[in-house]
Amino acid sequence: MTTIHRQVHCEWCCEDLDHASTGRAKRFCSTRCRVAYSRAMKRHAAVCVEAALAGQPEPPRDFGQPVKIRAYEIDGAGNVTKRARPGGER
Repeated sequence: MTTIHRQVHCEWCCEDLDHASTGRAKRFCSTRCRVAYSRAMKRHAAVCVEAALAGQPEPPRDFGQPVKIRAYEIDGAGNVTKRARPGGER
């Protein structure tokens, strides 16, 4: 049995993510969220550069959501199941 770790929620809007048993793990629930996150990241990078050139500290990141990771197990038939955490779900 193989154990994989996947994100639980979209990084932009916190919608639940549905993952396929193969391929790259999703980070966003839709193209709209991916583009919005990318644009916010670019704006933040520009503000950070301006702050660094002015000798100021880096401003806090004010976009996106905290990432939560959950472990899944894949059996030989390709069935995906959520792995139970010792001591309960967090």
